[in-house]
Amino acid sequence: GEVVAVLPLSEDHTETFADASGSNTLEISAGAAKIVEADCPDHICVKTYPISSPGETIVCLPHKLMVEVITGES
Repeated sequence: GEVVAVLPLSEDHTETFADASGSNTLEISAGAAKIVEADCPDHICVKTYPISSPGETIVCLPHKLMVEVITGES
């Protein structure tokens, strides 16, 4: 339930989010966000297609991480 970062899709960026449960690397490129690396056992988050439309999400349950596209008004 805690927001750890708000990143614009308009700027290419790579960010790694890590805590005691593990790490996920988020890449923003060409207006879309994708998890490109994770040390979770199932890698469902890595296999998820890039997201770019409001309301789309990528979830890593083992690391309790959710990436969501929101609009500027949210």
